[in-house]
Amino acid sequence: MNLYKTITRYPRPVITIFILHLFLFTNNVVQAEKMIWNKESGWVDVQKLTKDTLDQRYRRALALITDQQYIYGIKELKEIIKDAPDSEFTEPAMFNIAHAFSLASDYKKAFNTYEEFLNNNPGSRRTEEVIEKQYNLAITQMKGLETRAAIRMFQKIIEHNPLGSYAADSQVKIADCNRILKKFDVAIENYETLIEEFSDSAWVPYAQYQIPICKVEDERRQDRNYGLLTEAEDGFEDYMANNPTGTLVDDVKKKMDEIMTAKAEREYEIGEFYLRRKKPKAAKVYFEIVEKEFAGTVWAIKASQKLQFLEDIGAIRK
Repeated sequence: MNLYKTITRYPRPVITIFILHLFLFTNNVVQAEKMIWNKESGWVDVQKLTKDTLDQRYRRALALITDQQYIYGIKELKEIIKDAPDSEFTEPAMFNIAHAFSLASDYKKAFNTYEEFLNNNPGSRRTEEVIEKQYNLAITQMKGLETRAAIRMFQKIIEHNPLGSYAADSQVKIADCNRILKKFDVAIENYETLIEEFSDSAWVPYAQYQIPICKVEDERRQDRNYGLLTEAEDGFEDYMANNPTGTLVDDVKKKMDEIMTAKAEREYEIGEFYLRRKKPKAAKVYFEIVEKEFAGTVWAIKASQKLQFLEDIGAIRK
């Protein structure tokens, strides 16, 4: 209350200047005391931390990255690597450069930096962690529809460790990416590679399921390549034989029903074709195939109706 009475004795412009100075002084104090915490370096006051030693420079760089000043943090780490390439800070500096690129959503640079890390630090204790981060970056690219970039990333992961924990995962994702790109033949080859080279992988049943799926989708793209439908049906039967209690059994049964319906439609349409050519006896052959071999489908019902109609008008005999 006394401070208020003292201030109000002065003219309004003087009061305004006083408050402005008070705000600026307070703000400077807060900025000077701003502490940034990082898991690796602990609490750091960037403004007070000097750059006399590599340790101080490294801690400062990590604090800048934590404060989302990625460009400056990356620059500082690159300078550390340049100035002291054989120091103990080179490996973690490169690792954190990649991490900073990832935080900045520059996923390609992040992946390439992790790649450089693996090439420059063979046998590093961080190897598995780096490959995991590369895999997650590839997944991010895949989800972002950067499918071709994701394929290249997954291929690099397999190259680095073909027997590693992320090799089979990467192989199946390569196949999935090619299926997304509608490169069905390539995707099938990728899934077959998984089955052959990673036969113990939990992904094998999934690959066995996806191979006929690719053939079904390819058949649709090629406008009724029925040979592919038959191959797909065989593939689903193989899946059922190898995975009678698999998680995808219900989906496989639905797909097989769809294939049966598509094949029934094809035979029915051939019968219609012969009718349009005024060859009812030839049409009868195909309608009977639909009626007997595809019982339970809508086309079997239509075929029975068509046969009955042709008998009623005397075009065919039983």
